[in-house]
Amino acid sequence: MSTPSTPPTPSTLSTLSTLSTLFRNGVVHSVDNPFATAVLVTGGTVAWLGNEAGADAFGTGARVVDLDGALLTPAFADAVVDAGQDAGDLLARAAGLGVAALHVHRSAPRELATLAALTAGQDAPLAVPFLLRFLSGVDDAVTLTRADPGLAGIVAVDAQTPEEVRDHVLALHAAGCAGGVRAEDEESLEIAIGGFQLAAGSVGEDAIRSRGYRLEVGAQLRGLGPEAPSHLRAGVDRHRLTVVAHAGGPSEEPVWADLDLAGLVRTGVPLALGSGGGQMRDPWRTIAAAIEHPLEAARLTALAAFAAHTRGVWRAGPVHPAGPQGRIAIGSAATLAVWRTGALLVQTPDEHAASSSTDPRAGIPALPALGAGERLPRCLLTMRDGHILYQA
Repeated sequence: MSTPSTPPTPSTLSTLSTLSTLFRNGVVHSVDNPFATAVLVTGGTVAWLGNEAGADAFGTGARVVDLDGALLTPAFADAVVDAGQDAGDLLARAAGLGVAALHVHRSAPRELATLAALTAGQDAPLAVPFLLRFLSGVDDAVTLTRADPGLAGIVAVDAQTPEEVRDHVLALHAAGCAGGVRAEDEESLEIAIGGFQLAAGSVGEDAIRSRGYRLEVGAQLRGLGPEAPSHLRAGVDRHRLTVVAHAGGPSEEPVWADLDLAGLVRTGVPLALGSGGGQMRDPWRTIAAAIEHPLEAARLTALAAFAAHTRGVWRAGPVHPAGPQGRIAIGSAATLAVWRTGALLVQTPDEHAASSSTDPRAGIPALPALGAGERLPRCLLTMRDGHILYQA
């Protein structure tokens, strides 16, 4: 990847700022334009995307980055990063992995404030703060959100009874605060679903569904597997919960046990993927594990897993002021990553479908091959809202 400069001309200075950057001669992962090879970034947003002929016209006056065949995608976002790593080291590692935003979970408000200060500018990945805490009531929720207006949500952990979950959810609801509940095993999942049911009985099902509360689950959870009790799966759907599935930390081994990722996606449950644990996990490794799930019926397509580690995470957090995140489309935020990869293909759990979908006429954006023995993509550049966070 090289970055030659093209001097602006007087006729283009009025329409293109000197901060405009044209990425060209690459492979652009865009559902909106799967044949694109070039993207123009202006003022922190995607101003144009298209082919090389269009790049010749739209790129005048912009800084040009020759991708040299590299893959350009939306940058990753991580839905769950718990305490454990120094904040500066955490953000540096995130940027180097192509992660431009992470939902950081801490039990101390002061730690979240420190992270928020580190990401107040645009030269580091965005830390979206979630507090791990049971709410004692609506006054508790109001006090916490007033003390830290940037708090994205409050997540209850270690619930002992459905009534505890009910009170937590009702406090979130009354305070207009986002958040949810964490469930690491089938017992805690039963408690969580029961608590949401009790809360819905108090304020109405529509009120709960409209908030998109988080249900954070671990990789080893068996309560949402293909053979799980039907009332648990039905409860997730009925309350319109966003399932935030974390992989359990930086281990290089496959992570998913009985969690039916594909089943959740098929039934329309919003899904977001994250690292879990105290350190960042390479998102490509998490995606590869989702594709190679030990339960064949639970395997995600690469496209679905990638969406859950990009757009799905942004949807599970607050609305971003720079524009839509997690996709490359005109008007979306320029939160991007550039990758050096091996072969590209449209990868599904069915080998026949995967091989037939490499036909470019299929119009489906490709992703790196992530099967056994394949080398993981290497990040060359990470950008957040048009600002470079990392460059190899």
